[in-house]
Amino acid sequence: MNSPRPWVSVATCCEKVLTERDGVLSAIRIVDTFNVEGPIDALPPLAGIPVSVLIVLKSGDVVGESHISLFLLSPDGTRSPFPEKMPVMLGGAEQGASLVINFFLPPQKPGLYWVEVRWNDELLTKIAVKLVLVPIPSEAAQTTSQ
Repeated sequence: MNSPRPWVSVATCCEKVLTERDGVLSAIRIVDTFNVEGPIDALPPLAGIPVSVLIVLKSGDVVGESHISLFLLSPDGTRSPFPEKMPVMLGGAEQGASLVINFFLPPQKPGLYWVEVRWNDELLTKIAVKLVLVPIPSEAAQTTSQ
């Protein structure tokens, strides 16, 4: 039998997460698609699209310390772990924990990414985030369309 898992209240990507003075979190500009003006070869190789992941868990039957780990699944099938496992302490029932993880999507690799959220190495949920390259209109096209 599988060990109990917490309930997922929130699992989303956004532009940033604010922590207010009273400890309440605000997810700013929840987004699942980022549009980046191309062409790809003009983008600097080290540039990245900043993304924040917000995960809010509720304990349910889970009591004690566990860990969350994340993996980024790229459009080409590459699965890359985030640098560290994050410890999570849950106290049961409605008590919970919130995690904010910041990372960069490489603009040179457009397509559908998945952020895999694992609870003690078991899949808990996945979050989709898409990177779309939008062509920059040429001057000639702008002149003829005016």
